[in-house]
Amino acid sequence: MSNANTNANANAPTPASSGRVAENRIIKAVANFLEWYGVPRLIITCFLLALLILAVIYRMDLGSLLGDSLKRVGMNGLLVLAMVPTITCGAGLNFGLPVGIICGLVGGVFSMSMNLTGFTGFFVAILLALPLSVIAGWLYAKLLEKVAGQEMMVGTYVGFSVVAGMAIFWLTAPIKNPSMIFAIGGQGLRYTL
Repeated sequence: MSNANTNANANAPTPASSGRVAENRIIKAVANFLEWYGVPRLIITCFLLALLILAVIYRMDLGSLLGDSLKRVGMNGLLVLAMVPTITCGAGLNFGLPVGIICGLVGGVFSMSMNLTGFTGFFVAILLALPLSVIAGWLYAKLLEKVAGQEMMVGTYVGFSVVAGMAIFWLTAPIKNPSMIFAIGGQGLRYTL
């Protein structure tokens, strides 16, 4: 009988071993949660919660902060959608994006300069940007064919140079709408429209 008691006592969990078992369960649960939710999402969620808590502490207007955040999500969502065709065709993330965005901006600026608003302005901007985009895309494709093997470097430089070249265009663009140009000098687009 005493031998059976000794075996039962040896198999009985001690407080230290039950603590280790609970600790292992917690570690496994945290690991499963991180695998399911993902570390990047957890970091972003914690960062957003910290920002919201700080906004409350500093008595900032949460309504305008959340509204502006949703606007930014929508704008960035459109940019992400603009990259989907290039990713699906295997061209890369940023190869034609600056060129395409600039063509869209030109269409939007000229649509605004004609005082068009709403869906009419939006569709006119698209109609103005489409031919520019087709021509710029064709020229860009020809350039990438010529520099086979150096697409990453050339794509980066083309993006930078198109944006820099268009900065000159924005200053000299033939826009006559007084609400869009600088008041002093009467030429060049304002920074915000």
